Parts: sequence; structure tokens; C-alpha cells
Amino acid sequence: YLDDTLVLRTVHHTPEGTVAVTDALAVRPGARGHELGHGSPAVLLREVHALSGRVPIHCEFVPRRSSACSPPICTPYPGAWSPPPGRPR
Repeated sequence: YLDDTLVLRTVHHTPEGTVAVTDALAVRPGARGHELGHGSPAVLLREVHALSGRVPIHCEFVPRRSSACSPPICTPYPGAWSPPPGRPR
């Protein structure tokens, strides 16, 4: 974890180079302390940053609700994807 945060940074070393993967869960604006989970938008923010070399990256995005029992359905937006709101039918 990065100092004094709930942001996780993992560094991966490969023969081709090194990448850092940084993950954070978005929280409600202004939330502090024990309020961090209340009203959370349920959004995972992920950044993959090349530190050295040329590392091939494969990313698969398959969000699911209801403990992975529902089919993955997403809505594309410029630069982002969003799963449907609410519970699956």
C-alpha cells in the first residue's frame, strides 16, 4: 500500500521489463475515516505504468454482479465502460 492510503501498488518484474499496477476503490467525495465505504460508487480505478523495458499487457474486463451469477453487460462511454445500475433481472 502507498503510505497512509488504501491505494495498492504492485510492481511486476519480467524478462521484458517492469510494470507497476496501482489499484484504488473510488469513494464518495468528502468521505473520511469510517465513512469511506458508505455511499461508495463501487468503482475500481486501475493504472498500469511501464517502469522499464517493453512489457506486453493483456487486460480482460468482465464485471459481474450478484457474485458472478449474472452475465457481463457493460455500456461503452468515451474512454470508459460502465456496468448497468441495479441488480440483474
